[in-house]
Amino acid sequence: MKKIVFILTMLVGSTLSSIGQNAPQQNTPQQQNNPQGQQKTKQTPEEKAKKITQEMTSQLGLSQTQQQQIYNLNLSKITQTSAIKTKYNGDMNAAKSELKPINEQYKTNLNSILTPDQATKWEQIKQQQKQEHQQQKQSNGKGGNNAQPQQPQGQN
Repeated sequence: MKKIVFILTMLVGSTLSSIGQNAPQQNTPQQQNNPQGQQKTKQTPEEKAKKITQEMTSQLGLSQTQQQQIYNLNLSKITQTSAIKTKYNGDMNAAKSELKPINEQYKTNLNSILTPDQATKWEQIKQQQKQEHQQQKQSNGKGGNNAQPQQPQGQN
């Protein structure tokens, strides 16, 4: 009789364990905003800094010394901005006044690390990314100005 109870207990336990692993997860706000349904994992500041530095290295041809300096600069900026975003619960409008000097100092330090050619190229890349982001916002209907263009009067 003890063997039967033990076997039933094991079966129920393994069944519940299996159900728990296959249970649908609740959508977090990050997942709800992701139309592909892919799960976003939150990167550490170190991972973010490494990723940005790698992108800059491939786009600008950074030297080893520049890579280390820019990694440290990126890590510092990410750490500072993350603390401010946490302080303001992600409200970027409220955080702007504290983020602005951090961004200005970052840009100054970055330009002191990069050569003039690299700095110019990086500015061009950032401008292009900004334009692409604006176009994407507009095509997604988030451009803020969703008014329909008016036809000139007299042309019906």
